[in-house]
Amino acid sequence: MGTFVVFGGTGFVGRSVVHHLCAEGHRVIVPTRSVEKAASLKVSGHVGQVTPCAFDLFRSSKESLNTLLAGVDGVINTVGILYPKRLFDTLHVQWPKTLATACGHLGVEHLIHISALGVAPSSKSAYASSKARGEQAVLSIFPRASILRPSVIFGPGDGFLGKFANMASLLPFLPLIGGGKTRFQPVFVGDVAQAVMALIASERHEGQVFSLGGPNVLSFRDILQAIIKTTGHDVFFMPVPFFMASILGWIMQQLPRPILTADQVILLKSDNVVPAETKTFEDLGILPTSMLPMLPELLQGHMRGGRWGTPHSAITESETAPHANL
Repeated sequence: MGTFVVFGGTGFVGRSVVHHLCAEGHRVIVPTRSVEKAASLKVSGHVGQVTPCAFDLFRSSKESLNTLLAGVDGVINTVGILYPKRLFDTLHVQWPKTLATACGHLGVEHLIHISALGVAPSSKSAYASSKARGEQAVLSIFPRASILRPSVIFGPGDGFLGKFANMASLLPFLPLIGGGKTRFQPVFVGDVAQAVMALIASERHEGQVFSLGGPNVLSFRDILQAIIKTTGHDVFFMPVPFFMASILGWIMQQLPRPILTADQVILLKSDNVVPAETKTFEDLGILPTSMLPMLPELLQGHMRGGRWGTPHSAITESETAPHANL
């Protein structure tokens, strides 16, 4: 068993990675600005198996990073943000570059970097562009690093399904940005963590990029329809053209926690699905989980009538649009 450092370990993806590492018997170090916030992760393993430690990506020195990583077997970087735009370069490019440099200097065996599907240096989206440049920085410095590019990630406590389910419970409508035609390939957070474990278990995946998507390709409209059918809320769809959504995103991004930004609207103009001729879950020996049957469990807190309201059946692939199956 080894010792692994999970940056972003208190986040949605990071927590799942920590749980899976503990299940395999590894010791896990979770650097965080708030040790108290990471305390709940200690129950993921045995006493002393998870160690939260104080570390600030913005302020900690390279020397303190080197001290933190000295002697560890691997590092998993799950750090990422959707806003504010001004921090994209710092967290998506400069931080991975600093981390890869430290890992190379110290001879760390495994470096796994969580990126995102559909990123490209030439993208008009500042998020997608910064993520792509972060990948390039990692691989140029630490060629043995493995990159994971997941589509939109779902799971307990995610910021995707819950956001729209909450909107459906509060509003009489849900917005269909760009007509709701953008396609996604939702991927289960536990499957992303399983991919991390597969990379750790085999050296043959070093230096490779994996595109991770679930078994279903669903349009934005398909996903919203599944949410309202599962929760039982009576809402209608309001088509919002991209130009109008961009204006709304620019206004909303002035808020501390915006539900939409202008940069996210740019991302919605392109499908977020696994491209052809790329390494996928199949190459890692993982059968991805479908989102649709899991919706009743994931959205039980958003049901019409409350958590113990009228139960709703799971959505099946046959109930979605004809293009929904991959």
